[in-house]
Amino acid sequence: MGQAQLPSVDPAQAVRPRLLAPLSGAGPTRITPAFLWSSVPGAATYLFQVSPDTTFTTVLVSDTLGADTTTVSRRPFGPHESFAWRVGAADAAGGYVFSDTAWCITGNVPSVRHVTLADSRRDEQNTAVTVIRNDNPYPLTIDSALAHPRMSVLMRTPFVIGAGDSIVVPLIYRPRRFGQESDTLWMAGESGLTGVPFRATCSPPVLAARFSQMTLGPCSVTDSAAATLEFANAGPFNKLTVRRVRTRTQFFSASFLPVRTLEPGEVLRVPVKFHVRAYKADAFGTYTDTCLVESDGGDGRVVLRGESPSPRAWVEPQVLSFGDVAAGDTAVAVLRLMNRSVNDLRVDSIGTRTRAVRPLVTKGRIARTDTLLVPFRFVAGKYGTFVDTVSLANNSWWGAVRVPVIARIPLPMLETGMDRVDFGAVRKSDTAGVVIRIANSSISPLRVDSIRTRTRAFRFSRPPLPATVRKGDTLAFTVYFFPDSVRFFSDTLIIGSSAAGSPRKIILTGNGSPPGENAGTAATPGQFELYQNFPNPFRGTTTFRYVLPEPGHVRLEIFTTLGQVVAVLVDGEQDAGFHNVTWTATVTSGVYYYRLVATPRSDQSRQFKGTRKMVVMR
Repeated sequence: MGQAQLPSVDPAQAVRPRLLAPLSGAGPTRITPAFLWSSVPGAATYLFQVSPDTTFTTVLVSDTLGADTTTVSRRPFGPHESFAWRVGAADAAGGYVFSDTAWCITGNVPSVRHVTLADSRRDEQNTAVTVIRNDNPYPLTIDSALAHPRMSVLMRTPFVIGAGDSIVVPLIYRPRRFGQESDTLWMAGESGLTGVPFRATCSPPVLAARFSQMTLGPCSVTDSAAATLEFANAGPFNKLTVRRVRTRTQFFSASFLPVRTLEPGEVLRVPVKFHVRAYKADAFGTYTDTCLVESDGGDGRVVLRGESPSPRAWVEPQVLSFGDVAAGDTAVAVLRLMNRSVNDLRVDSIGTRTRAVRPLVTKGRIARTDTLLVPFRFVAGKYGTFVDTVSLANNSWWGAVRVPVIARIPLPMLETGMDRVDFGAVRKSDTAGVVIRIANSSISPLRVDSIRTRTRAFRFSRPPLPATVRKGDTLAFTVYFFPDSVRFFSDTLIIGSSAAGSPRKIILTGNGSPPGENAGTAATPGQFELYQNFPNPFRGTTTFRYVLPEPGHVRLEIFTTLGQVVAVLVDGEQDAGFHNVTWTATVTSGVYYYRLVATPRSDQSRQFKGTRKMVVMR
């Protein structure tokens, strides 16, 4: 800075100093101004004083100087600070003769424009500019920029700003952390510290999970289920550093490299696995955990849900039915047991409440979608409806499976096709017979224990008793009517059996007629029947008896063992009923056969044929 030209000193005024610079009203001074005054002849020392007011009641600076007429205040002034200064010259008496007082004011620091930096990336440089203006009437020098951890000046210092001029100063900002920052960069100069306020943003990365929760499975306790979690850097600007990925329980695990950096928008895929690692038998259920991702953009959490469902048995049929089973017989039914879970179904035991039903398989293991066939044997006992329950103990959370069991053991059914037999008119001392067939329509065997009548007029051929009649079989016996007088006869045929409603009763009626009357046409039988001739063997005469349940054409013939017909006794139409035919033999002794062919008038396609053997004795 150049030296100002000093004014000349009037010798008349030499007895006290004259202030030369800075003077009152001379404009703003520097904050470190140089003070100048005129010399006083003979003055060996000067007293320099600065006061905040013109009365110098308070003295800010008081320095005793030598013969020099210039100095710089030891006390720094602030911008726009007012002060008064004066100088006293030492006289011969040891006092000071003071000059007039000058009232001055310091200038301002340079004005600086506020700096707002664009969004910056961490640890990377971002440039900006600020404008510094010197509003003082004298040039200013900026010596240096004070050290700042993140902001620096891209300009060589020192640099000078002329009076009333402006200068563009480039800046560099390097953020070290995320977030917004407001701070000041200080530059030191001859006007003091000039602050450059700035505001900077370093937008943090944001860790965002694509899914808030993830379900793995279902899987068995001996297997594992896998899925992939996705995390993205949703921040607008900065990189994201993933430091750690972890789960909290032993049932889940995540595969991840130790450190990973994601650019904005980049996706991190983390494989996770669910494995029960069964610490106890049948560790079925639903397990939960949290996959925690730690990063400098926050922590990401995804709820993990693993499923290893309990086995669940499904049975078909829902009711185990053996149907109708004959008493004393054995039936087998099959129960299909299926598993509708990924875990194996273990059947520990199969039981029933009674001994009549027994499983042929008592335990087993069923894998997924497999079927276990469990056969059951049922031994029919007493008649009626049998019920039971099959209980299948297993490792399912739903407990034992119970299946109702039902079977029916029907009663035997005694059927004869008639409730009444009327023999009609039969000659006294003659004989009429009717064949009664006992049938059983039930699958349970019918046991016939006894057959009896109450009078001697009605007799029957006794079959071997007790007899068993199975379904489709018949037990046949003949009931004979022997009238010993001319009157009406009645009786009851009583059949004792194991059938329901036993005993079975059949009404027997007949009329004894005088000898010589036509008889044997009044009976009402239920089916075609050819009886054994009587007597047999015979000499001379014998009687053939047969039954027609409806009218039709009848042919009764006798033939030899070689098939030669020796006699035709009947060949024509006859009414329904009991018929007797007497034949006097004119053939040689031997074995002969007689045959009855009956064709019903109502249905000629249905024909009855019966053949019996007889012996002729001469």
